[in-house]
Amino acid sequence: MSDLFVGKELQDYDIRSIADRLLESGFTLDDIESILRDEVAPVFGSNLGALAVTEMEGWNDASVIEAVSQYLSNPPGWLQRQVLQWKPADKLVESRWRTVLSLITR
Repeated sequence: MSDLFVGKELQDYDIRSIADRLLESGFTLDDIESILRDEVAPVFGSNLGALAVTEMEGWNDASVIEAVSQYLSNPPGWLQRQVLQWKPADKLVESRWRTVLSLITR
């Protein structure tokens, strides 16, 4: 799901790849949305921030696992969680997520 936060425009095949991996994961939709909101978005959401030097191509699996594991092993305080939390108002990610969601809930 980190690919939802890359700086380039996602193509149909990118969206399909994300959806396929989520379908293969065995996680429930509730689990997937929780992981997106509570683990992935806080780590990668800043990539789309106004002041970010944006990663355009994404991250490899090992670096995603390392970054999320590090985040989870050193959880932020309440205020930092509020700042890092993915908000549905983030229109780009919300649009991408809705497209993926439409493919995994068919």
